[in-house]
Amino acid sequence: MQEVVFDKRVQQLVNSLVSSGVKDLVPLYDTAYGYRYPFVEELLGLGPIETANLLEELAEKGVFRKSLYLRYVICPRCKSPDVAPLFKCQHCGSLGLRRRILTESKEGRIAEVGEEEEPFITQKGLRVVGMWFLCENCKKMSDEPNYAFLCRECGEEFTLREALLRDAYRYTLNEEFADILKESLMLYAPIRELLEERGFIVEAPGMLMGSSGVSHRFDFIAYRYKGGDRKVYALDVASRDAPIEEAEVISLFVKVFDVKPDKAILVAVPGATDRALKLAQSYGIEVVLGKDIEEAIKKLGEAIP
Repeated sequence: MQEVVFDKRVQQLVNSLVSSGVKDLVPLYDTAYGYRYPFVEELLGLGPIETANLLEELAEKGVFRKSLYLRYVICPRCKSPDVAPLFKCQHCGSLGLRRRILTESKEGRIAEVGEEEEPFITQKGLRVVGMWFLCENCKKMSDEPNYAFLCRECGEEFTLREALLRDAYRYTLNEEFADILKESLMLYAPIRELLEERGFIVEAPGMLMGSSGVSHRFDFIAYRYKGGDRKVYALDVASRDAPIEEAEVISLFVKVFDVKPDKAILVAVPGATDRALKLAQSYGIEVVLGKDIEEAIKKLGEAIP
């Protein structure tokens, strides 16, 4: 999750959505790409395909909830989404269909009207009681037309059975992630800034290979070089509603025992139990305590020369 939190694109996108009060990213139709997300494209300077891939990735990581917005038709020949619907006569295949409407007045009078009069039906207080299609070519009637499509790009005409269908998705911001991002930036960003001010090269999150051959993930891996000597610090952060327990210490120790960094630090907000502190001391893990974020950052600065 921290990797996503520190992604500048994610920060920019989520902050923009939250500040504007927008929760949903709804795609807009484009004749060249089908459906795309111009808001995200303009905000992050990405193309349509890059944007779609990013949103898919962020949905997998829990930043957004993905839901089907609609399915749309593309040309089976050239794959263009720029298609027009065609309505054909069931009898002769002509496009010359006209809709006929049967109406009833409040007084019970029945009348047949053409589609050109549709806008006035409601105004006149009429009720629609029937509808059919009349072909101007063969003069025959049908309840429904036959449906087809015409590709505006290559001119291919095809039926619904022949059409290719594509999905367009709505992405809804996960409000829990927005809260996590806000809290994480308040804690993680100052830690990174502090480490960099002290001359460290920082990876957040970072991976270190242990003597077992297994790679272990830490919230921060900080490297500092002095006179050809390299120091490696491994830091984990535990921000909870209550003081951390022994489990947090054990989790860090398992990684530290295999990796053996020069220094292992556990930042605990709002604190740690006595048992957790004693266990950390026996494991050689330095615990930085803070009742709030500000105090934790201050004490971390004292722990790192």
